[in-house]
Amino acid sequence: MLLGGYETFVAVIFAVLVYRLVRWAVPSKPVIRELALLAVNAVVLLAIVREHTLIVLASLALLVYLAGRARRRAWAFVATVGVVALFAFRNYEALRGLWPPFEGPLISVERVGLSYIVFRMVHWLVDSRKGQIHSATPITFLNYIFFFPSFLAGPIDTYRNFHHGAHHLPRRAERAWLAYGAGRVVLGAAKTLLLVPLVKPWALDWHVTAADTGFTQGPALALSLLAYSAYILFDFSGYSDIAIGVGRWMGFRLPENFQTPYFASSLADFWRRWHISFSTFLRAYVFKPTIALLNRSARLAAHRDAVSIAAYLSTFLICGLWHGDALHFAFWGLWHGAGLAVGKLWRERWRPSWARGRAYELASTALTFGFVTAGWFWFHYPISSFR
Repeated sequence: MLLGGYETFVAVIFAVLVYRLVRWAVPSKPVIRELALLAVNAVVLLAIVREHTLIVLASLALLVYLAGRARRRAWAFVATVGVVALFAFRNYEALRGLWPPFEGPLISVERVGLSYIVFRMVHWLVDSRKGQIHSATPITFLNYIFFFPSFLAGPIDTYRNFHHGAHHLPRRAERAWLAYGAGRVVLGAAKTLLLVPLVKPWALDWHVTAADTGFTQGPALALSLLAYSAYILFDFSGYSDIAIGVGRWMGFRLPENFQTPYFASSLADFWRRWHISFSTFLRAYVFKPTIALLNRSARLAAHRDAVSIAAYLSTFLICGLWHGDALHFAFWGLWHGAGLAVGKLWRERWRPSWARGRAYELASTALTFGFVTAGWFWFHYPISSFR
């Protein structure tokens, strides 16, 4: 959590005050404002990670920036592959040792916030290769990569939106953002500090649920999964609230990340509401390119349903493995990939004419919540824990 420790809390408040003061003092000097933002980002992040991690990642970020701005767009593609490969070598033990010269520097980089840095780098490189990023400076890019409110767990902002926040002149309307930001921070803190502790013991271990309730394994596990559904929503959305609120204090509009996801009426609707910036990234940079790649084959393009199923399964397998290299994360990803594929076939091929109306929507919402809740079993529990 961004405000989880006293030292980090003090660093955050100091950073916000300094940056607001600089924005007020030199509103028409974007370079000074950006240098101040870079300094406060460094101050806060040094309370979270070691100096070595920031130095290595900053060096990599500058190389990624140069690759994105290079005239030859092939460099952006090469850099994208390289960034993803470096992330995989750092995070997955099965790949360790395949690239010995880089193993030392890579392993010494802390994993905190690393995957979100990779997302931003990939977004920058892909959109640069497509010619969709027109204005950029190295300082703005470094601030985009290391913006401390969203460093740990997002939301994943786009470079263009961040660039606008960094370069626009302060406006009177931003005074209202201070109160709005405070409200979001308080809401996020209430979720993470008050609600999460209420459900966390039952959520993290079904044995605790069984011991507290006297239930047998089946009912205790079901109740534990319900608690886990609440736990992961409160914890994750609470952090997003804090990040968005602190971002507003600093004059940046970070994207929303959660919109009542457990009220979704389908699994596709759930992923439009859950970890929105991440699901948007998957759709733009994994799912759609996979569809386009498969459709290059005339034989495959003739089987639209098969292409969609393959794209869902591969996209969410990647989604699962992004969370960790354990097998149960892959099962969780395939669970959602298969559910999305079946949902698409239901909507477009199988749904009967009677499947309409309020009662159907309520039943669909309940079924979606049950499917998502059951899926947390694969996400949270290694199979070995039930042997």
